[in-house]
Amino acid sequence: MGKTRTWFKYVLLGGILFKVSAWLLSTKSGRKFWSNFSNLAIAEKEEFTKFAQQEESLDELMVGSGSLLKDYFIPGHHNDCQPKILRTKSLLYIVLPLLACKLLLAGYLFWLYPNPAQMSQQISQELSILVNQARLDNGLQPLQPNQELEQAAWTKAQDIIIQDYFNHLGFDGKKPWEWIDDSRYQYELVGENLATNFASAPALFAVLFNNEKSRKNLLNSNYQDTGLAVVSGHLQGQPTNILVQLLAKQQPIATATVSEPPDQALIDVEPIEQVLGERLVGPQSKIKLSPNLLLENQSQSEIIWQSATDGKLVGLAKQSIVWLRWLYLVAFVILALALFLNIVIRFKQQYRHLIIQTLLALLILGGLCWWPWHLLENLTGPIGLL
Repeated sequence: MGKTRTWFKYVLLGGILFKVSAWLLSTKSGRKFWSNFSNLAIAEKEEFTKFAQQEESLDELMVGSGSLLKDYFIPGHHNDCQPKILRTKSLLYIVLPLLACKLLLAGYLFWLYPNPAQMSQQISQELSILVNQARLDNGLQPLQPNQELEQAAWTKAQDIIIQDYFNHLGFDGKKPWEWIDDSRYQYELVGENLATNFASAPALFAVLFNNEKSRKNLLNSNYQDTGLAVVSGHLQGQPTNILVQLLAKQQPIATATVSEPPDQALIDVEPIEQVLGERLVGPQSKIKLSPNLLLENQSQSEIIWQSATDGKLVGLAKQSIVWLRWLYLVAFVILALALFLNIVIRFKQQYRHLIIQTLLALLILGGLCWWPWHLLENLTGPIGLL
């Protein structure tokens, strides 16, 4: 019920603003503004077409375009020193439709993911299904979810957010398997995948599977259990999602005891995967070694950034976010330039209400462009993998 109320609120407000915008444009002054704007665009297109076809010179292009743009951007006697683009109704025609678009987009985003917790749960469940399907397709047994590994992964993900780092080794040098309570899950082999800045399970899985190291982890026949944690928070000042995926094999009970004194213990360890540097304790081993030598010796790895295609619904949302962000930015730049020209050209003759209302419009447009209303608005870039 809460999910329905959240997205319906934004959709309703967006719909109301669209209705108001449509009414403003249907009024006499609104139709005149839209007609003038359309004529201006058509005239500018004709001017540039003539220039491209060498029917007029650059000087003629500048003169022609200048006369067309003068009413909207240059203060003078022809517009009573009040450029048309900065007048109240013009600002309303620009700001209200863009605000309505933001509200409708926010409603759609909250319909997809009502809150970060629901997003985390959905991505975790879908990713587990995709990983196990890939293992089955490659003739491997599916990974079994393990509560101890899930708790360890969640604790590690929280630590990444709190301590603000992104690495296999903890902020204090803690290794991935050291998050696991060995008294509850006695591991024999452990691997870890880390990812950030993802918005859907399909895109996250595609990046994991296309990367050699993480793919070897996902398709390692020795792994039997897994623990997944997806946590939302801030990393280096930016809102994001964090994935911690632990993959492990539990140590058999028969090899968990020491039958000889430590000084006579025999070590018989064979490498399983040379690329990963993993080692498994053999049946004759009496001393437990590091379950992953690559992670044991690693200090800091470079983050790999990759782009991937999201599902249809999330992909549509991300595309809408990018396009609207550019639209807000263009409108912001145009109004800022118009206000700058108005102040500079007629420095001794200013209209205070014109400046104040334009600054208010710029404040709104800046908020629409740079103030995210939903976590998904920050996740339009590539996915980071470690």
